[in-house]
Amino acid sequence: GNAGANPTTPRDSYERASASTTDGVWNVIQLGDSYSAGTGARDYYGAKKCYRSNNSWAKHYVAKLDELGAPAQLDDVFACSGAVARNLYAENQELYSKTHRESDLLGRTATEWYAWGVQACRDGLTDDDVIASADVRLRGGIGGRFIDAKVDCNYQLELQASDHADQLAQADEVVLTIGGNDLGFADVVIHCFALPWDNLTWDPVNLPGGACQDRVQRAERQIADPESAAAASILGAFRDLKSRMNSNSRITWLTYPYLDLGTYVHGPSDVDCDANYNPSYCYRVGEQLRALQDQGDQFQKRLARLLNNEGGPQIDLFKRTKSVFAGHEPDGSRFRQNDDGWLWEFPNVTTSTDEFYHPKNLGTRPWGRALARQRSARRVDQRRRRVGVRQRQPGDADPSLVGSF
Repeated sequence: GNAGANPTTPRDSYERASASTTDGVWNVIQLGDSYSAGTGARDYYGAKKCYRSNNSWAKHYVAKLDELGAPAQLDDVFACSGAVARNLYAENQELYSKTHRESDLLGRTATEWYAWGVQACRDGLTDDDVIASADVRLRGGIGGRFIDAKVDCNYQLELQASDHADQLAQADEVVLTIGGNDLGFADVVIHCFALPWDNLTWDPVNLPGGACQDRVQRAERQIADPESAAAASILGAFRDLKSRMNSNSRITWLTYPYLDLGTYVHGPSDVDCDANYNPSYCYRVGEQLRALQDQGDQFQKRLARLLNNEGGPQIDLFKRTKSVFAGHEPDGSRFRQNDDGWLWEFPNVTTSTDEFYHPKNLGTRPWGRALARQRSARRVDQRRRRVGVRQRQPGDADPSLVGSF
């Protein structure tokens, strides 16, 4: 791994010709956060704590492309649960740590103990794109030999884009979700659903939604400010990514599903705000969160337009995510749950709390297949334009969908 990579945007890199489509197979690489990794869809593999799933929407995406007669393969997955935009190009994502201890009554030299520590950390690597650092500490030294040693192993992920430039240069398409964690959506979920009523921050006059409302407002401020930290990080990530791809490649950036049906109203634990709404101490979480996520979609649209105007590989924004999941979002109420939900919601018992408010395989499958249908239509349309094929006929793909995503 290259922890010291610096983001660059060399314009001449946009002029590289594609070498990846000569075999007729559409080569795809997936980057991004937990929604890309497939957290919640189970059947995990690879780097520990990344929750990469064999049921991710990208897996279903390439499978559906094949089914539609457009051969495709998912070459690499570097997405990881918890990733922020800077983890693509500027900052290694922290994954986990582990401590090892060992004693040797005969003693070992510092060099021997260091070699032991490095090997112990290497033995804990869980995937090719995980890197480790070893901090070895010694005790009980006599005559240059030590009888006790401890090593703290810190595991990080390679930079998703910058450390995989060779793979990206050969890709026809990079697909990803990114930006949700930059806007603090993990905090929103924690304070609006997992810990929905924090009395320490509850202000019945100015902040009836407590910590939940506070986190929603923080995200709104980031979205509204064109120079926010979130905007800067996301723009930096995409500029770096584009610099590493060939000029004919595509980037597909997906929006997120709604995190609530829109019906959830919350208040103090002894009040049923669904039945007895009072704006002094009840907060319409579902409505406010959906409004925030609509703003998030517009935020993505603004950034994608800005990036596309800069030239180089173009970004297609897949805007149909929310319609794919319509009716299948969680119900945040403590009195109900959506029995037709496609995301894990409280109080379902799952293998990890990291899965809460992430799509099950029930959701990733239609999500990936919907993306494939649009990508396939776009590729057909592009081929027609290149060879001057006839004008659109009845039964052809809807042009309002082709190219717009």
